[in-house]
Amino acid sequence: MAKSLNTMTVEGNLTSDPVSNKVGEHTVVKATIGYSEYTSDPAKKHSSFVQLVFWNKYGEVMARNLKKGMSIVAIGTPREERWTTNGTNGEKVYHSRQTLMVDCIRSRDFIYDRDSNGSNTPQDTPPNPQDDGGYGDYDQDVNP
Repeated sequence: MAKSLNTMTVEGNLTSDPVSNKVGEHTVVKATIGYSEYTSDPAKKHSSFVQLVFWNKYGEVMARNLKKGMSIVAIGTPREERWTTNGTNGEKVYHSRQTLMVDCIRSRDFIYDRDSNGSNTPQDTPPNPQDDGGYGDYDQDVNP
């Protein structure tokens, strides 16, 4: 499970298929989960989105098993990415995005903990946990 005291759990549906990229020698897989917050007034439903991040072999396993529309629960360590761009008039525009460094995924089909032996994960056997906690060199994974 999470190697940090700051743990976040998000339940929702994947808004797209996972996307895999290389960052140096590491593989990073990203997907987005969407969820809705309801109030006492049904007309005031608010939808939010969190980017899920999986590293290395764990990411490769998730890229093959997660699909758009799946209902999942993701547990991991929250991070906030921040960056600036230039606006149309040359002014700085500040952006931020909530990300979740995923340690555990649960769905109707499987439960997969990054540190497990993967016996309940379809199609794959995960790697042994790495010294870096499976996150690779996260600081090099700079913004979009």
